[in-house]
Amino acid sequence: MSNKVMSGYVDDCIITLIRNATFKTAIPILISEYQSSKAKLYRERCLDYVNEILVSWDIGDRDADVLIDAIRQGLEDAAGACVCVCVCVCVYTCVPAH
Repeated sequence: MSNKVMSGYVDDCIITLIRNATFKTAIPILISEYQSSKAKLYRERCLDYVNEILVSWDIGDRDADVLIDAIRQGLEDAAGACVCVCVCVCVYTCVPAH
């Protein structure tokens, strides 16, 4: 199996875990991995996971602040194609309605 095939399976597994289990201790680890990685694809996948967390979990204010900071860094980085999706979900999820 190629690395791309294995990577796809791993990504599917992580997304499934995020959708079916809430483990908020993973948020700081995910953010740390995003900040320390130099690989564009790795940072994009981390932002995909942040997006899935925002969609799937009930996020408190403290966790929302950490995730918003990660999205802000993603916008500054501008490496991820999913950044716009994350921003839209964040605005929908984290910003209170008027």
